[in-house]
Amino acid sequence: MKKELLFLVLAFIAFTVQSQNKIEEYDQFTDENGIVYSYEVDNWYASYEDSDELSWIVNNGLAVTGHAVLLNEIQGEKVRVIGAGAFRNWDDMAGVNSNLTGITIPDNVEIIQMAAFLGCKNLKTIDLNNVRRIDYATFVNCTGLEEIHIRVPASKMKFGWTVFNIMDEEGGFGTDVIPATVYVPKGELQNYIAKFANPYENPEDPMAWEESVLYEIYKAGRLKEEGDAPSPIPGDANGDKMVDVDDVNAVINMILSDTPDPSIDMNGDGLVDVDDVNAIINIILNQ
Repeated sequence: MKKELLFLVLAFIAFTVQSQNKIEEYDQFTDENGIVYSYEVDNWYASYEDSDELSWIVNNGLAVTGHAVLLNEIQGEKVRVIGAGAFRNWDDMAGVNSNLTGITIPDNVEIIQMAAFLGCKNLKTIDLNNVRRIDYATFVNCTGLEEIHIRVPASKMKFGWTVFNIMDEEGGFGTDVIPATVYVPKGELQNYIAKFANPYENPEDPMAWEESVLYEIYKAGRLKEEGDAPSPIPGDANGDKMVDVDDVNAVINMILSDTPDPSIDMNGDGLVDVDDVNAIINIILNQ
């Protein structure tokens, strides 16, 4: 009898612990950086053949200042979606969010919903890893965005419309796009061009935008394959895409440590020495 009673008590305790840990739909979780995740079904546009799978969705990330690192899993359940407007300031028409400067997107995330990063003007680069669906206006007005890295083949990618555009003064969309270079997987450039870089046939039809979503970026020469490194800026010794006194210091340190970088050989004499320092100073003075 005592054994049976003990078994019932242990079973009750196990059931209670399991019940306490069970995740229910619409539960929320806030990480240490203030990013809010909601546990729900991704139910965006049916045309995207959405899954009915429950997953954690990044619901609000505006608390982040600097670089956001999204969780891959919460209590054993994967984070699959960056939700609509997750990093957008909804109080501003253009959604301006100056706080986010970088983000790490984990492998489980497959979907970025509408306007998730709209107006994140200080976001510099973004690696999308396994993201295979990017909805309407995701990167609109991300005017500081320099690089977007897409990792999946064109056959598995889906775009919404006006993903990379810039709002006009009336809040509409013209053909101006953000300055980012979009990198696609090696060997996939022509596939992305064929599927997503077509001239606009009917700009009034939102569902036709997917075929043209990369057209302006491609036309500007900013649709490239991974491995196509940008041309170095003459005099940029530290790789920050500027030529200033920091580059002078970088070359001096190279000379002192005897670790010359051939790309900093400004005068082509095969050496990195004081002549190259003078050449960089002349570039600064003539800017």
